Amino acid sequence: MKTKLKSLLAIVLLGSAITTRSQNVSYQIIENDPDKRNLFIHLNPFNTQAYLSDITIGYNIQATWLAAKHLQFQVDYRKAYLDENATGIFSPVGLKKSSQLEIGGIFNIVNKKKNKSHRIVLKSSSSGRYTYTSSIYVTGEARKIIGFRGGLLTLFSNHKVNNDFTKKADGMQGKRADGTVSYLRDSINFETINFTARSIGLYGGIDFKTIKQLIVSAEGYGTKSNKIMNNFYLDVLFTPLVKYDLKLNTGQAYMSNVDINIPENKRKILGWRLGWQYTLNQPCGFNAKMELGQQPGLASKSFFLTFGFGMTIGLKTKELPI
Repeated sequence: MKTKLKSLLAIVLLGSAITTRSQNVSYQIIENDPDKRNLFIHLNPFNTQAYLSDITIGYNIQATWLAAKHLQFQVDYRKAYLDENATGIFSPVGLKKSSQLEIGGIFNIVNKKKNKSHRIVLKSSSSGRYTYTSSIYVTGEARKIIGFRGGLLTLFSNHKVNNDFTKKADGMQGKRADGTVSYLRDSINFETINFTARSIGLYGGIDFKTIKQLIVSAEGYGTKSNKIMNNFYLDVLFTPLVKYDLKLNTGQAYMSNVDINIPENKRKILGWRLGWQYTLNQPCGFNAKMELGQQPGLASKSFFLTFGFGMTIGLKTKELPI
């Protein structure tokens, strides 16, 4: 026991020694300008969305323009190139893959610079399972932005009905031409049945951004920096327009007169999401994005998780005179 305590104390003292030594490094601030860029274009070739009922992999194109002191504009388009529910062995040929489009803006209620302590990593090395980092903390300017966000939202997703005749009640129902309503089943081919959900509506919530652009010249270490943009947001998703469409393969043509836009098929018009995006604030950098929430549309199995990453292009444009 005493040996373990001595080892722990030695590690703590070593860490303290490294920190003290690093803080004594002489440095000179080369650049301290969080406003150097105000337009960020994100090009993400990898963007995966996992639902309880589907998994998709696609791309994401997004732009954020800090247009004025109190105003931001955003566009976000996501399109799958791999969609599990659209490429099954019983899926019809030419079925569109899932997609999502958002067009909106942010009204800033807080937009100001603050002096904050920036962590500057001087060097980092790995040994086995451990990573050793030497850093200093330099006071510099950071821009804090808090705003209310909102805009238009469209969602398109693919779904399947499992052809399990042992279940008396399972999922989607269909209304036939004679007015009878029953659960969807392929009673001839015994295959799964595809259908799509298109949701149109609005999103709204709150947005938090922190932007840093600090570059220093540290004695013995060269030029080091802390150039990032952190973005957290929380939204409510409201889509009063939800439409279902059957997507039948050639062997299921006998079901073409079945209507699934009926009250028996519940629609989820409200959802939510919590998101985070990390961006390297430079002319050409890296970004990563994550979201968690419930998506409107199909009432059941609405939970989703999104993760994507790619390249960001950072530009400086003239702000609007408002």
